[in-house]
Amino acid sequence: MYAVLRSEGRDGMATMLTRMVLLAREIARFIRDSADYEWLPDGKASLEQTHIIVLFRAKDSKLNEVLTDRINETRRMYVGGTSWEGRKAVRLAVGNWRVDVEKDLAVVKEVLLAVASGPREA
Repeated sequence: MYAVLRSEGRDGMATMLTRMVLLAREIARFIRDSADYEWLPDGKASLEQTHIIVLFRAKDSKLNEVLTDRINETRRMYVGGTSWEGRKAVRLAVGNWRVDVEKDLAVVKEVLLAVASGPREA
């Protein structure tokens, strides 16, 4: 943390964190509005409650069983597996100092749309 503060300064650190939060909120918005995914824990929550973690799952139960692996197999983004209320879920954490909201959001959307439209066998 000290090295980042020395390198970027207070304003640079604030800008970096702001970009991370904005990307997470845009991803949450995409998932919330998606026909394929469910935003957790409550799809009706305020996007303002999202900071750098986005929790979601596929609405299709077979896809949901392999969702984390399918996303990671793309090698374009990486997520962690978790569970919510006894069912599998995906934990996406935005934590890169080089976040480009538009570019990175486009990649996330492309990956999630491709995974949702792919084969569903478990």
